[in-house]
Amino acid sequence: MKIKQPEQKRTDVIIPIDTIDDIYSDFDLRSLVIRSLSIDFINEVKTQSKYSEEGSTIDIKILVPKKIRKTELPAKIETLTKKRVKEYFEDEYYNLRHERRKGVIKSFSFIMSGLFCFFLFKIISQCKSDNIIINTFYELITFFSWFATWYGIESIEHIKSRKELNLIKRIYEANLKFKFIKSFEEAEADQLSRIIIR
Repeated sequence: MKIKQPEQKRTDVIIPIDTIDDIYSDFDLRSLVIRSLSIDFINEVKTQSKYSEEGSTIDIKILVPKKIRKTELPAKIETLTKKRVKEYFEDEYYNLRHERRKGVIKSFSFIMSGLFCFFLFKIISQCKSDNIIINTFYELITFFSWFATWYGIESIEHIKSRKELNLIKRIYEANLKFKFIKSFEEAEADQLSRIIIR
């Protein structure tokens, strides 16, 4: 007897557009192969994805008027655009992961350096001396121990959270597809019927 696997939870991220220019930047007139993506489009995908249930699979559905199917979004452009959006979030994920690792190492290094200096500070403080060089070194150790420790602790606050990193990963791994519709009213009715059925 086969054990029925629990159904994977899914979240719909629905982005309606009027034209292909809603996905690409208005200020970049280069070919779509290298043209920048629209910040508004990227932010909308992120904003909607934030409300998704953690661990669920994200389905990004871009609603497009059928009338621009042949003129602006033939199969070739559709495939290219999917690839560009995927690559954008994939690059952002790996960049964020790299920055997060750098931040963790940096914070840890400063904290450990500060604690090591506290240790030296403890040893030197037990050796009373009138030597100006030793006393200067003592003062420097005292200053650096406090500075390094607190700077390291403060740096932790600026490290990207694992939750934010996982969200970007889920977006780049999302299923992305274009849905061609006659009107947005039709799409709203279809979405409403799905909610009622659920």
